[in-house]
Amino acid sequence: MCDDLDGKAQEAIALATLVGHAGGSDLEIGWDCPHTEDLPDDTDHNCPGVRWYAMAMWRGGRFMVDNKLSLQDACIMLASKILYNAECRCGLRVTMREGEPGCYWRAVDGEWKSSCTAPTVAVDYSGDKPVVRRNRNREERREQERRRRRRKLN
Repeated sequence: MCDDLDGKAQEAIALATLVGHAGGSDLEIGWDCPHTEDLPDDTDHNCPGVRWYAMAMWRGGRFMVDNKLSLQDACIMLASKILYNAECRCGLRVTMREGEPGCYWRAVDGEWKSSCTAPTVAVDYSGDKPVVRRNRNREERREQERRRRRRKLN
């Protein structure tokens, strides 16, 4: 395994966890360098020409990023594609940049975690892309049902 991965694997592990939780498969992370076409992938090579890529499959479709300067950049960019337009369990849109509107998510201890303290989430896999839905407590579900009945009556 490349030395770059050993000390900086948090984003890679978090990406693998996210891909698995979101229903993806076949995660591949690697690097390319025009100077070393004949070297095996596990060889340590560190030059300015190294570019990282990451890709994963979902229901026959592929999410991919390439030509990134570091392992962390490749993992963060693929995670941001997976989480694009996702809604956090707190009801806000997921953001990968601190200070942007929405709920800030970051890689911590090998997982993508939100900065909020909202209750756990459910994932809906019925569409083309997994959707994170907020679990509601009993009172919220009852209120939601009341609103639904009122709309039917009107």
